[in-house]
Amino acid sequence: MLFAKLLNAPPTVPFSQPRKSCALAENGRNTKRETSNKINREVNFLVALFINFIICYNLQEYKKDV
Repeated sequence: MLFAKLLNAPPTVPFSQPRKSCALAENGRNTKRETSNKINREVNFLVALFINFIICYNLQEYKKDV
């Protein structure tokens, strides 16, 4: 019964409202939030690469010791 109610439930986000593109604002330029999101993604990627490098380096050093 509950499953049937869930299937017939209206969507939480109406389809008539298209999502705003993250690429450009209406004036053709990035907003501050979009720019900071882009920078945050790049910084997160670099931090993940650095952590990955540290883990791989430590694994190699560990293999030398064993």
